[in-house]
Amino acid sequence: MGVIEAKFRPATPDEAAYAKGGMAWNVVNIPWNFSCKILGTFDLWRKSGNIINIQVPLPLQVARNIKWLCGYAPEHAFIRTYPTFRGTWNLIDSEMKVLEAFFAENRDSEIFNHGAAFFAMFEISKKVFPESKFSPEDFMFTCSAEKNQQYHHLIHKLISGNHIKENLEFIRRRVKDTLQEWSDRSQIEGKINITLETRIFASQIISQMVFGMTKRNEEVANAVNFINRYIVKQVLTKVSEEEKNTFGFALKTFNEAVNEVLNSDHIIPLFEESAENPLTVEQKKAMIFAIFFAGQETVGASLTYILRKVAMEQGMQSVIRSGIKEATTSFQDATKIKEVQALFTRCMKEFPPAHGVSRIVKVDTCLEFKLRGVETTYKHIFYAGERITGFMWSFAKGASPFETINAWKPFGHGPHRCPGENLARTEIMELITEALEHYTISAGSWNAEENPISGYVTLQFRDDVWLHFTRRMELSPKES
Repeated sequence: MGVIEAKFRPATPDEAAYAKGGMAWNVVNIPWNFSCKILGTFDLWRKSGNIINIQVPLPLQVARNIKWLCGYAPEHAFIRTYPTFRGTWNLIDSEMKVLEAFFAENRDSEIFNHGAAFFAMFEISKKVFPESKFSPEDFMFTCSAEKNQQYHHLIHKLISGNHIKENLEFIRRRVKDTLQEWSDRSQIEGKINITLETRIFASQIISQMVFGMTKRNEEVANAVNFINRYIVKQVLTKVSEEEKNTFGFALKTFNEAVNEVLNSDHIIPLFEESAENPLTVEQKKAMIFAIFFAGQETVGASLTYILRKVAMEQGMQSVIRSGIKEATTSFQDATKIKEVQALFTRCMKEFPPAHGVSRIVKVDTCLEFKLRGVETTYKHIFYAGERITGFMWSFAKGASPFETINAWKPFGHGPHRCPGENLARTEIMELITEALEHYTISAGSWNAEENPISGYVTLQFRDDVWLHFTRRMELSPKES
């Protein structure tokens, strides 16, 4: 039927009590609920916290399907409930009106609080900088709506369309130098760890444009990537002693890099914009941590997926290269070349790096919704402490190939739209355009084995991706 209206609001005491049922019903359900939590927790442990592969316990799924088929719970068509001893997750899998209603509420609103992963990131930021005292207001992922607007304004102003245009030559120079280096090293080493190298590339762009840092730093890129994986494992499962030791080293690496920047004399572009309302040292540190995390990981993960895809589908390289060649003769910008746009859209559908946005329910909350062709207003109650996740991974998989990229909201929506979207698009498209126009990318036998996608804070391949880059012989106009 399809949802045509939806909104979240605090549930009334009567609504919450009715949804819970009477005392006798709850007593009867204790063994059932306990068993489902055991099954859910076991699945979570078995999948090592890989959120995109978790499965609703089969007995619960069967019970929910029966209830849905009988017409008692139409929300079961678009919400999966996943009970564990670490909390109950509710995943919004489809119905765009419900996702938009979810995004319409601030992360810190009357009914929602920030997701568990964001709180884990905040706690880790305190461990990264033990010399500082942070409050949730210092961190852009756990602060109030008002403070979040200030942080977003700083970022958006710095990496908006005009500022990107001013830095386009720098980005293109960085792209050319990076690809030439990958090609040179491919001839010597045979293959390049593209999982690491794309993160270093993204890190270098962020470092220069946002913080004025100029050096290549593999250690920082590796540290941020490890922390990404560690956060979800810490929230959902247990971590090993070896991982704890590596985590300590990652924290130390990032701390030293950031303090080196903040203690230097050079100008930091991002913080120049805050002269009228200066940030504290703690806010600056927290902002650097958040931007590196969001910018490096999402751009790096997206580039890794796209480069691996074109490397494993050689025919695609020729088709896109022809389109690029035709477009560049008319001096079109990379982001406007239709073949590159189509590749970007297709890959973001198959691999949305920010695969889900999660929030914790502060108070018993009611989802009200209407279905097309039905006058009834339906209600579903979420209880305080439960988690709701807008699962863009499922929205992307369910979208038609002909729909625009907004059909699955890979960059968020409304007030929570990613402020770095324009920069991310430019970085990715410039590198892909240059790579396909001037290089041949091959996957080699080392990519033959299955390498499944895993969901941590961002999507990632289970194993690092290795590729080979060869510079193409430039043909004269007559020869081409």
